[in-house]
Amino acid sequence: MPNRKQIIIISVLGMLTLMLGCKPKPRELTLEEKKIVGTYEHTAIDGSICKYVFLDNGVKERYNNGIKEPQNYKWSIVDKELHLEYDRGYANIYRINPDNSLTYIGYILPNGERKDYLKPVQNPFKKIK
Repeated sequence: MPNRKQIIIISVLGMLTLMLGCKPKPRELTLEEKKIVGTYEHTAIDGSICKYVFLDNGVKERYNNGIKEPQNYKWSIVDKELHLEYDRGYANIYRINPDNSLTYIGYILPNGERKDYLKPVQNPFKKIK
């Protein structure tokens, strides 16, 4: 008959086995999302180089002149546009261009109100990888 210590060890090992063996499968990306995954870059008016890296887990990293910003943001495709979700409910909206570049075209406020720019504000982000 197992003693109390052996029962605890067996229970812990059983729970670990269940937890490690039951990891949910990551969601499969759509073809449209797979096209977005990669690295994009543009040069700002002041000459600084801004780089976005869109990962296949829905996270966007941002680099300014090669220095990574501390925050990562979520990205998703909504009605054939790229939405970058920021803190407190804000989101930037990018048009996905035929050449796979991205153009900043507007934003969404925390109350859900959308604001579109009459003309693109920045040069497009060109896909480099």
